[in-house]
Amino acid sequence: ETIVLFVNLFERPYLLEAEPDLFYITDHYRDWPSVLLRLRAATEPRLREAVVESWRFRAPPKLVAAYDAAAD
Repeated sequence: ETIVLFVNLFERPYLLEAEPDLFYITDHYRDWPSVLLRLRAATEPRLREAVVESWRFRAPPKLVAAYDAAAD
């Protein structure tokens, strides 16, 4: 029902405020660079975007560059 995604702690409040039906956190994740996403509330494009952004947050720069180059 829920997926944990990595996010920048400075951007997390904006996600929570902009899409409260989609994103939330629990006390367990309060101090971690992450957010919870309600799968039932996500459209396929929004879920894909959130997963890719989470991956980009943790992936090595060379891998992100290769991904971006392949998308062009």
